Amino acid sequence: MPKIMTLGEILVEFLAETKDQSFAKAGNFIGPYPGGSPVIFIDQIGKLGSPCGIIGCVGRDDFGRLVIDHLKNDGVDANFINIVPDNTTGSAFVSRKTDGSRDFIYYLTNTASGQLDPEMVTSEALSDCDILHITGTSLFSPKLINATRKAIEIIKANGKKISFDPNLRKEMLDIPGLWGALIEIMQQADLLLPSEGELNLLLGCDDQRQSVEKAFTTGRNLKEIIVKQGKNGCQYYGRKGNSLHVPGFSVEEVDSTGAGDCFAAAYLHFHHALMDTEQALKYANAAGAYAVTKQGPMEGNTTLQELDNLITRKA
Repeated sequence: MPKIMTLGEILVEFLAETKDQSFAKAGNFIGPYPGGSPVIFIDQIGKLGSPCGIIGCVGRDDFGRLVIDHLKNDGVDANFINIVPDNTTGSAFVSRKTDGSRDFIYYLTNTASGQLDPEMVTSEALSDCDILHITGTSLFSPKLINATRKAIEIIKANGKKISFDPNLRKEMLDIPGLWGALIEIMQQADLLLPSEGELNLLLGCDDQRQSVEKAFTTGRNLKEIIVKQGKNGCQYYGRKGNSLHVPGFSVEEVDSTGAGDCFAAAYLHFHHALMDTEQALKYANAAGAYAVTKQGPMEGNTTLQELDNLITRKA
């Protein structure tokens, strides 16, 4: 079974206790929960049983220990998580809206999360990596962008694959160098996993079909594009012009944080374990659906048995 790796921000999240709760006035928050897009992704990979690991940084504090212990318990290799004694572990505050959207306040750049630099991305860390998954939330500083570039160079030199989820956050859109980095990584990816509308935004296109065609034209390695559509499932596009829509699962949504990361993890686990594409997408939809039924970014990460149970109940 291929080994899957990721890199980027490792943090804890605090969730607003009620929906539509404003950051601009006093309110109750629940947490800390282990979080961060690459952390959620790799933890889901671990729970499904694929060999996996993460490169990142935490502080020498209880928040860092919380995340590391959680990852190790779910089978994730934490040997390449660097403990930075002079910085605290990163954090994020999340407010959920009635319409399903979310607002974030991140504390990343001046925390341990922001200390991940190219020197920490080594050939040793990626020596047995078959698939490197990159998420756009990890490109929040020039240092992180350069660390990601180095990881891609190592992976490509080893003849292995890149999976990329743009994972755009409105709170990050003004970061210097972000847009260029997103396009650069997209052009080197083997698998692209945008949410609906992200590809249009990145490539300046008016509709999804146009943006898909442009992505395949500019991405020399790109073989697959999977557009995540939330409760409506997903739309698959292959380089040869084949496409497939796989419907989602109807569940009661509690917290959508991490659903896209769980989707990506499940697809990589199942498809790259040589499962049929349509069946792998069905499991990916189930993982995304299961994730939204729990409060907390990683509380909805799931096992194979739980996915099978969900698919059976919704059949």
